[in-house]
Amino acid sequence: DRGDSYTAILDTQTMDPLYLQLGHDFMHEFSSDGTRLLAVHGYIPCVFKFEADKVAFWRLPGRSGLSRRQGFPVWSPNGQWMLGGNSFWKSQEKDWAKSRWTLPIDTIVSWSPDSKRFLAYAGGSGIEHELWSPHDRKPLAAFEQNHGLFAASWSPDGSQFAMGSGGEVVVLNGTSGQILRRWKAAVDPNEPGQVPYIAWSRRGNTWP
Repeated sequence: DRGDSYTAILDTQTMDPLYLQLGHDFMHEFSSDGTRLLAVHGYIPCVFKFEADKVAFWRLPGRSGLSRRQGFPVWSPNGQWMLGGNSFWKSQEKDWAKSRWTLPIDTIVSWSPDSKRFLAYAGGSGIEHELWSPHDRKPLAAFEQNHGLFAASWSPDGSQFAMGSGGEVVVLNGTSGQILRRWKAAVDPNEPGQVPYIAWSRRGNTWP
C-alpha cells in the first residue's frame, strides 16, 4: 500500500516465495547449474543457494564496486568464480572474506568458455582492456582501443574473442590479445558509434 518494492525468489511450481526482501536487486545472475544466485542489493553482493525447498543466504563482505554503468555480476561457466564490478570471489560457503580480491580495473566483461580467462575493461586515457587469469590474479595481456568496449563475445573454443568498439568489430587472439582482424560494422541507428551485440556460430567460424 505504501508503494514499497520487494525482491522475491519464487518456487516455479507453487509460485510460493522462497525469499522475500524489502527493496530490489537491480543486478543478478544464476550460476550455470541453476543452484546459486549472485545478486547485488544496494551495492552489497549476496549469494543464494537453493536446495529442495530451502534457501541458504550469504551477504558477501565489502561492496561490489558495481553500478548500472559498470554492468552485471557474472559467474564463470564452471561456477567456480564470481565477478562483478571490480570485485572477484571464489565460489564457496566459508571464509568469503578470504576469497575476495579487488582488481585494478573498472568492469568485468566476459569469461572464456573454459573459465581460465576473462576480459576486463581497465579504463584509463588509452581505453585499455586486459585479459586476466582468475588463478594467477594478474593480467595475461593488455591492449588498447580508441573507444570503450560495448559488446564482447568469445568463440566457442575460446581461441578468439570479438569486441564491439567505436562502430568497429575487432577479433583478437584469446590468449595474447593480438588483433587478428577488424572492420567497420553496421551500427544501430539509435546508438551511433556502438555495436550493441555480437554472437558466434556454434562452429566459431562466423558471427553476426
